[in-house]
Amino acid sequence: MKYRIIATSRFEKDVKRCKKRNLPMEKLKKVIRLLEETGKLPPEYVNHR
Repeated sequence: MKYRIIATSRFEKDVKRCKKRNLPMEKLKKVIRLLEETGKLPPEYVNHR
């Protein structure tokens, strides 16, 4: 099932800041793609507890 990701303005600002700092965006794109396709994240991307 395909999900639709809706980015908040806060998220957009954070992405803009990351691009400005030349941080690698491939990891973020990979995670967003995983969320769109499955709706779940693998254990290595889950929040720390």
